Amino acid sequence: MAILLHLVHWNRLLLKLATKDPKPGALKKQIDENAKNYKQEIDKDAIIQSLTERSRRSASTRVLTFLDVHLAEHTGQAIAYAVLVGIAPPWPN
Repeated sequence: MAILLHLVHWNRLLLKLATKDPKPGALKKQIDENAKNYKQEIDKDAIIQSLTERSRRSASTRVLTFLDVHLAEHTGQAIAYAVLVGIAPPWPN
């Protein structure tokens, strides 16, 4: 269930970053709240409710989510192609 909690909290943080331009203090507060929420016990019903809340959000949320996934897919492809042709990724092992 930890991955589902991560999905819920991370998407909330990304949405705030993409739509509100939060002040550094507000951003740190959200990150700290997310860290605290990861440590809490949560049941299946609460996770389903949180994921359902996310799906009811605006069209802009769906567009941002699509762009995030799309970028991640193509980044992965680019890394795989680079490795196949002998180009080392620009980060340490």
